[in-house]
Amino acid sequence: QSEAGPPPHVVARLEKAAQLYALAKAPKPFIITTAWGTPHKPCPKDAAGFERHEAADNALFLIERGVPPEAILEESASLETVGNALFTRLLHTEPRGLRQLAVVNNRFHMPRTRAVFDHVFRVPPAGAAHEPEARYEMTYFEVPGLDPHCPLRRPSPSKIATRREFLYSRLHSTL
Repeated sequence: QSEAGPPPHVVARLEKAAQLYALAKAPKPFIITTAWGTPHKPCPKDAAGFERHEAADNALFLIERGVPPEAILEESASLETVGNALFTRLLHTEPRGLRQLAVVNNRFHMPRTRAVFDHVFRVPPAGAAHEPEARYEMTYFEVPGLDPHCPLRRPSPSKIATRREFLYSRLHSTL
């Protein structure tokens, strides 16, 4: 994220989200933009010197492309994928009763995204543990884009599995 807006790999995600929104039948879905920022670099600042959060920058990008502001929800508390999923659920899907989610991410990030979101959203919605039809329906959309932090390296399957186990234990300690 820069003065010019989201980086190219994020633009690919946002363009897909806007496309899905445009194709959706009424009632139109919400688009949830996520993240305060990222832990490995500071947030960009606005003209007054205040931090700009990724969720807000991404919402502005979508509005500029025709998505109505009332269709956009922001999750600006997280700094990583676990936080994206957990805060999206706590702040938006649970309170609004949203059960169908389309998650858009870049190909390089999708294995981690799918593992985390599937885990966070596999627990039935609050108050619906005994209702088999009350579950989350997850659909994933991959878009191209190189990892801006390490474009030539992908984590090994064993590293992904180790990270998944860590995230699973971390999530269970918070639920």
